Formats: sequence, structure tokens, C-alpha cells
Amino acid sequence: MIYAAFDPGLGDSMPGGMCFMRDGIILEAAELPAAGKIVDIPHIVRRIQFQMCDHIDPYAHVVVERQHARPQDSHRSMNVALPGYGQFIGMAQAMLWPLTIVQPKDWKAVALRGTARDKIASCAHVSQRYPSVDLHPGRRRKAHDGIADAVCIAEWANSSNP
Repeated sequence: MIYAAFDPGLGDSMPGGMCFMRDGIILEAAELPAAGKIVDIPHIVRRIQFQMCDHIDPYAHVVVERQHARPQDSHRSMNVALPGYGQFIGMAQAMLWPLTIVQPKDWKAVALRGTARDKIASCAHVSQRYPSVDLHPGRRRKAHDGIADAVCIAEWANSSNP
């Protein structure tokens, strides 16, 4: 089974990421593609279908990090994360793919065990465990924590079999 893991978000203020994993092996990890100011869902569906065909795997399981508004979050950050979150749920339902929504504390307890469980720890974990993952796509100087979180979410799904 291919796990398609997503950390919703878009743009520089709250970058999102995606990761496709099968049997603990990362097939693809990248920042979320944009179609204007929203996530490019048709592109993501094509990428998942390509991975399914390429690995002769008829099953894809979508895993999305749960999003919710907190008092300390800015209005702008919620306008970025929540629409993407809804798009991923709709994509999984429309494609009839199993869907798991995971709380950040749950995947962090597995993937970031023994660390600070923050964005820095997520990037460090992915850099150490999966050195082939590019956390600096394009001209980015700072590590892309959305990609790192998506990889950790996929790792959680692969080990937990939700």
C-alpha cells in the first residue's frame, strides 16, 4: 500500500508538503503544488496514480494532519491551512481512497520520539533518516518543514498501519 501523507499549507508563511511512502521507502517527497492560491489537487491525484501504476499497487491510503484554529494562530495562517485540509479530505473521498486524519501529537510521538517535537526536530529527523529527501527545494535556504512533517506523517502511517 502506498501512503500519501500531507501537511496542509501553502506559500512561504505556512509551507505544506507531501510524501508518498511504500514499505518504509520514500517514493516522492515535495512541497505542495499550487494552482494560484489553492493546492493543485488534480496534479496531486496524477502523482498518486503514477506511483500506484509505477509500483503496481492498487491501493493508496491518504493521511492528512488534522488542522484546527487556535487562539494564537493568525487569521492569515488559517486561511492557508484550512482550505487545503478540506481539499485533501474531498480528494480522498472522491477517489474512494481510505483516509486517516492524524493529530500532530500522535505522529510526533512516533516519528520524533525523544526530541523537542517541533519543526526543527522534524527537519533534523528527516535529514538524518532520509538523506535523499531534498528539504531545500529551489533556492530555499531554510529547511522546508512542510516536507519534513509530511515525511514524518508518512513514517507514522507506515509504522502504525492506520
